[in-house]
Amino acid sequence: LWMISCGCIQVRFKNLVKVFVKHQLHLNRRSDIYSLLGCKDDDGKMHRFNSEWDQECMRCMCRETLGIICCNMTLRPMLYDKEKCTEIFKPDKCSYIAVERKNPSELCQVG
Repeated sequence: LWMISCGCIQVRFKNLVKVFVKHQLHLNRRSDIYSLLGCKDDDGKMHRFNSEWDQECMRCMCRETLGIICCNMTLRPMLYDKEKCTEIFKPDKCSYIAVERKNPSELCQVG
């Protein structure tokens, strides 16, 4: 049994000029009118509204009414002997594997 942990980080904006804790809206000032262009992620990359992308095991979306929303897409083994085994993260596969504590080169059975 595997579990996808989709703990979403939801970012809302109260007013268009605010900078968020982790994400910000990109604004373009023309005279006194602000036009929304999209969302800027932590790396400074712009994303158009209603776009989706994967980043560091996260599925992210840019929404005009919500800002950036990211869900963790990491897989975790659930049913294995937790006394005999431990988890190791494999970033290339966005998942954890269960391995024996005494011999981490040996995989544990996941039920």
